[in-house]
Amino acid sequence: MIIGNPPYNANQMNENENNKNRAYPKIDKRIKDTYIKHSTAQKTKVYDMYARFYRWAMDRLDQNGVIAYITNRSFIDSRTFDGFRKIVSDEFDFAYIIDTRSDVRQNPKISGTANNVFGIQTGVAIMFLVRLHPRVNRQCRISYFTMQDEWRKDDKLQWLCSNALKDTPFTHIEPDKNNNWINLTDNDWEELMPVADKSVKLGSNQNAVFSMYSLGLVTNRDEWVYDYETSILVNKVATLIDTYNNAANRADIDKNEIKWTRAVKKGLNEGYSVSA
Repeated sequence: MIIGNPPYNANQMNENENNKNRAYPKIDKRIKDTYIKHSTAQKTKVYDMYARFYRWAMDRLDQNGVIAYITNRSFIDSRTFDGFRKIVSDEFDFAYIIDTRSDVRQNPKISGTANNVFGIQTGVAIMFLVRLHPRVNRQCRISYFTMQDEWRKDDKLQWLCSNALKDTPFTHIEPDKNNNWINLTDNDWEELMPVADKSVKLGSNQNAVFSMYSLGLVTNRDEWVYDYETSILVNKVATLIDTYNNAANRADIDKNEIKWTRAVKKGLNEGYSVSA
């Protein structure tokens, strides 16, 4: 049995945090060959640390074993984790999920402090994955129980203390063909021409409205180079330039003065100056 509460961070918000995840080449290759290989998402954050811990555990679990993790809940319904959900279905006999919900980003009417079991902004879920040999089910039997966003934190914790797993009123989930577990719909969406598609961008087919797409104009510091008033914008850009140029004369930069990205730090280290 492997039990854990892996860290959730996918990546740092910006270069000022100086909090990059370490690289794990072997685990990341396994993620690429499994979760990402079977995903239809255009952009993935499956190299999140908790996804790495899941891949690590799945690879080390015996033919008879259990993984019990409490993590970010995004694996339940995020498009990014459709490949992850397929691997769960392929590699395990049973999955038991307790969704404590309370993702403040999805529901701003609730409070992380008041409604989330950890008092954080990210929704939380508990999953038990069971692997048996020989296989009991050709496809993993997925059992799901959800709390409500509005439940108070203390009520959720009390529920967890008072209810054994065997007594939990789970609902049986039948994944659809796209490896969705919840919020299932029955429509002709898949038959429509996509606006953009990764395979079209790579040139392997032409079935999309647009053959090319990108992030567009990216500044990485919109708060400094956009404004409603021209005069205010001129002052902001001047402050940005002066701060950058003055930093060249100091041993240490003040990360709170402006937003420092890796490219800007690189330019500073190489002696580039900026003129207004």
